[in-house]
Amino acid sequence: PRASGGGGCFIATAAFGSQLEKHVQILRNFRDFYLLKSDWGTAFVRAYYTYSPPIADVIAENEALRAIVRVGLMPLIAYGYMAVYFTPVQQCLILLLGLGLIGWAGFRIFAVLVSARSAFSLEKISL
Repeated sequence: PRASGGGGCFIATAAFGSQLEKHVQILRNFRDFYLLKSDWGTAFVRAYYTYSPPIADVIAENEALRAIVRVGLMPLIAYGYMAVYFTPVQQCLILLLGLGLIGWAGFRIFAVLVSARSAFSLEKISL
């Protein structure tokens, strides 16, 4: 299937198979309501339109590559969804929650590493 014609979302259309797919719609809304409102966003979209169609054609022809690109697009889709559909307060709360989870996970990993290091040191001494 040829990827061109996805309303400009060439790579997402190639990866998801249809310009009507919900993830492609989210990216299109992100483009329309967020990127095209700024000069840098408009420049990015213009460059994307120039360079992405041949890349999308390659993606559309390879099922494994389509799956990899779908996974790779998920963070951008999540960000696009938040940027378009959430208020700034909701965006800040989600950012704080995410940072809190990252901090908590980092602390837990650090605690496990310190505990393992202490256990290893004690084994070495008792031998």
